[in-house]
Amino acid sequence: MLVSVVILIIVTFVLAFGLYLAEVRVRPKYSFWDAMVWNFVKYVGDPAEYASAPITLQGKRQGKGMVLLMQFYHLCYSVLHHHFATS
Repeated sequence: MLVSVVILIIVTFVLAFGLYLAEVRVRPKYSFWDAMVWNFVKYVGDPAEYASAPITLQGKRQGKGMVLLMQFYHLCYSVLHHHFATS
């Protein structure tokens, strides 16, 4: 479990860096922190609408990739948890 969380955090940092590079060209005040917050609030669904969504095409693609990554992670975790819980 701990290994998968560490991998997820590392991938989140990498995607946040890519999002930052894509967005900072269009929005000079966009910071790496903004990209990190946007990626992490996608895990909880951004209930307070705190994070600003990406506006560039590359940023939107990375956002969709982040959502797909979260769904894939959740699916793998659910399958493995069910498999080991019933064994």
